[in-house]
Amino acid sequence: MKDSTHLIIGLGEVGTAIKEIIEDAGNKFDVLDIDIRPQTSTSFDFLHLCFPDSTDFAIIANEYLKEYSSSNSIAIIHSTINPGTTQKIAEFFPRVAYSPIRGTHPNLKPYILHFQKFVATTDSVVGATVTKLYEYLNIPITLLVEDPKSLEFAKNLNTTFYMHLIIFTQAVAKLAKDNDLNLTTITEFIESTGDRCLLPYAQAIGGHCLIPNAKTLSKYLPLAEYLIKHNEQFTAEFKGEKIRFKEGSKDPYFPKWKRC
Repeated sequence: MKDSTHLIIGLGEVGTAIKEIIEDAGNKFDVLDIDIRPQTSTSFDFLHLCFPDSTDFAIIANEYLKEYSSSNSIAIIHSTINPGTTQKIAEFFPRVAYSPIRGTHPNLKPYILHFQKFVATTDSVVGATVTKLYEYLNIPITLLVEDPKSLEFAKNLNTTFYMHLIIFTQAVAKLAKDNDLNLTTITEFIESTGDRCLLPYAQAIGGHCLIPNAKTLSKYLPLAEYLIKHNEQFTAEFKGEKIRFKEGSKDPYFPKWKRC
């Protein structure tokens, strides 16, 4: 893996984190983004697909793979994608693996180096090669699975699980405000149970991660649609207000307060 070459396609927050990890390992890499073209026209050993999801994700991936891959290249999808996308790509490029990112935006690098990495591929050789790559890059031990669609759903469900916790915290904050309740009493009682918690504050969901992922799930899971609507109502009522429940950690990567 020491001499492997890499093309990072999409230099957003995901692509930037992947690029930095590869750069730290001393590997040769190039980048491709809206305003950036690779400095070399040769094929690469690994093509890291990090551009945003869309209905045309597989079509766009196909164009890049035809131009920058060889018969021995491996494509790794890091983006959060619609379930079934990996299989679509595998139909024209079998050497593909799905390996979703976990963590809090915008600085994803420490999370990638912290959480166990999952890799889904129907090609055992590809899975073994990606595992060796991650070991070389000091990414935690990889768990290989053979069902990309289940892992694609898992990524969307994982972020929507966290969104559910945020929405519940929003609901508690609104309930407390409307009924003049003591948030400290509510928080301490709930958390003294031992296996449940509230976030340190209630705030409207913004960004570009939770809402799009919930919209993807809403086609399959009605609860996701409810979460989206609740956030819209909270946003309209509280606008930019942040309702604090308790003090959180100053650690920007791994907060001391627990997340359920």
